[in-house]
Amino acid sequence: MPRTARQASEHKPAKPAAVRVAPRHKLMVDAPAAPSSPAVSAKRMNPQPQALPPILS
Repeated sequence: MPRTARQASEHKPAKPAAVRVAPRHKLMVDAPAAPSSPAVSAKRMNPQPQALPPILS
């Protein structure tokens, strides 16, 4: 039982969905602002996080 409690504790801090959703939301908001056609095509063809930072910058 103590092991299960430990795992639950580790899952709590590792479950920062809000933090992960925040950056994702920003990208979605930036996507519509830019050309939807080319932006969506590039994102779908190259779903790479490395290519996103430069675009946001």
